[in-house]
Amino acid sequence: MSSVHNPLREPFDLRHGAVPFDRIEKQHFLPAIEHAIEQAESAIERILGSPSPPGFENTIVALDEVTHPIDRVAAVYYGLRGAHSDDDFKALAQPIGAMCTAFNRSVDLNPALFDRVRAVYEQRRDLDLTPEALRLLDRTFRRFVRNGALLGPADKERLQWIDQRLNRLRSDFSRNLASATEAFEYHTEDESELDGVPATVRENAARTAIEKGHDSGWSLTLQMPCLSSVMKYASSPALRERFARASGGIGFGGEHDNRAVIKEIARLAHERALLLGYENHAAYELESRMAASSETVARFRDRLFEVARPAAESELVEIREKARRFDGREELEPWDFAYYAEKLKQERFDFDDESLRPYLPLERVLAGALELIETLFALTFREASDLPVYHPDVRVFEVHHDGGTFLGLLYLDLLARGNKMGGAWKSCYRCQGTVEGRDQRPLVSITASLAPSTPTRPSLLSVREMKTLFHELGHAVHAFLSDSPYTSLNSCHVYRDFVELPSQLLQYWATEKEVLKRFAGHYETGEAIPEVLLESLEASDGFLAGCGLLGGVRMIDLDWAWFGRDPSRVIDVGAHEEETTRATRLFDVVEGTNISVSFRHIFGGGYAAGFYGYRWAELLTADAFELFTQERIVDPTVAARFRDEILSRGNSDEPAQLYRRFRGRDPDPDALLRRLKLLSATDR
Repeated sequence: MSSVHNPLREPFDLRHGAVPFDRIEKQHFLPAIEHAIEQAESAIERILGSPSPPGFENTIVALDEVTHPIDRVAAVYYGLRGAHSDDDFKALAQPIGAMCTAFNRSVDLNPALFDRVRAVYEQRRDLDLTPEALRLLDRTFRRFVRNGALLGPADKERLQWIDQRLNRLRSDFSRNLASATEAFEYHTEDESELDGVPATVRENAARTAIEKGHDSGWSLTLQMPCLSSVMKYASSPALRERFARASGGIGFGGEHDNRAVIKEIARLAHERALLLGYENHAAYELESRMAASSETVARFRDRLFEVARPAAESELVEIREKARRFDGREELEPWDFAYYAEKLKQERFDFDDESLRPYLPLERVLAGALELIETLFALTFREASDLPVYHPDVRVFEVHHDGGTFLGLLYLDLLARGNKMGGAWKSCYRCQGTVEGRDQRPLVSITASLAPSTPTRPSLLSVREMKTLFHELGHAVHAFLSDSPYTSLNSCHVYRDFVELPSQLLQYWATEKEVLKRFAGHYETGEAIPEVLLESLEASDGFLAGCGLLGGVRMIDLDWAWFGRDPSRVIDVGAHEEETTRATRLFDVVEGTNISVSFRHIFGGGYAAGFYGYRWAELLTADAFELFTQERIVDPTVAARFRDEILSRGNSDEPAQLYRRFRGRDPDPDALLRRLKLLSATDR
């Protein structure tokens, strides 16, 4: 590939504006970002140099489109950084992030630009604007204020330094996490050590051993599904302990230590909030969240804890008893929990995830999910194999509404690789919005780390992996159905505690019997899932819900301990976490392990003071799904209402208003507890 022409410097010229991955090289990114920033700076100069008085179109709409060239380059870089990158490529995150942060701060702290925005804002009642236009104006004005436009010169300078430093620290945090995870390998030549580990995981471990330079044996890593399979199925307590300590110790000491990094992130976030006039970082974040206040989050958290703690304690007693009956174990260690929980599940329901795996080959699950989306929302998916991709594993689909109107492109990169981050996520190479009077359709990517096919079997999913795929496709549907006239109000900019509603809703359908029967079938024979397995799956729904919910509360508490108060007195990260989690732990802390130092969501993923949002959105989802269960599970009529009132609206109104228009009322606070079977259906 020639590097003379830089394809990132101009709008992409392929069909539908697809990303020209076959022409993009590593060395293109920094020059392209520099060029994009120059273009954006010229656009700012044109706004400031306008001879016309400040108005909505020449100031607010113009500002909404300023960063499009930067977004185009940055979105491709960050998408590839997580999915397909080496150390040199990852290292570009620091200069790219620094340049983007510096540009954003130069805009937010530009007094002449803010004067124009404020002039439009102050005459908003006389402008005859649409509700969407008024919201864009309000959010633009508040963005400037929330990023320091009203500060004095010295405070502005300090704020700029903090933002640059936070960008560097978050990059360091993520790099440490990825490097520590990639550095771990446990190689064995003794297959008996893998007793109990599913055959698919053993086959992939044998392949990993060859890839890592071994002539034979098995190499286990901390990537999913290897880690979860060891913890749930490995008969060897020593192997489970090794992996519990290794995974729990990522970033807690050693070459990739994150302790100093997270302390500085928390302290600078707090200082930033104080500079801007907020009590703490949580108060800053909640100003633009559905929950709106710390008091609301606290009430929500306390209600979950009130129900979860006694339920979890009761469940733990049952698991301890199972360990005594199964193995004669009198003491249960943290690394034994998942193993004996799985044994209890098998005993109680005559069922485990592995018994379903042969019926969930990836291709069938994907086809079933896309068919469900077509039924509910009238979206059709047509594979576009002629469009370029960055790796042979990646597939591209054109998405249309009912086979007609083009809605966007879907990139699927679902299989695990050595150069890919663990986990699963949805991102956009381009978001929906109106650009220069034309509707720009999104380019959506879903990245996951599912076990690839082996010589003897295709990629087979666990129930959890199936749910994850449905979840991420729910995010994609939200992006495709977004219909905002302004980029800043599309689905990519929905509040953090509302954005998970569409994804979790689609996830709920994944394990419904009616839906499973449509697509699940044995990978060898095509045989449908036996009815007895479906009944067991349904009966096991809610198994250990108390422990799961208590674990979620623990993460909410940790998030709040770092970002909901002044963290300047935190000296020892381990002691701080131990004290914070005392009420929500079922076991003592394992020496050498720590959650905070690998808590990617709050220290590297934008969810600082927002992790409660996952459970908050799950409450909304449980309440919304009850509407479907009142009629029929797969109900296009109710789905159309959900599409019109929520999915298509993006961030065009306050989430509470959108939800009320869909549901006809506010959400029931106990809907989630009913969904988890921690309250009965009559407890309303």
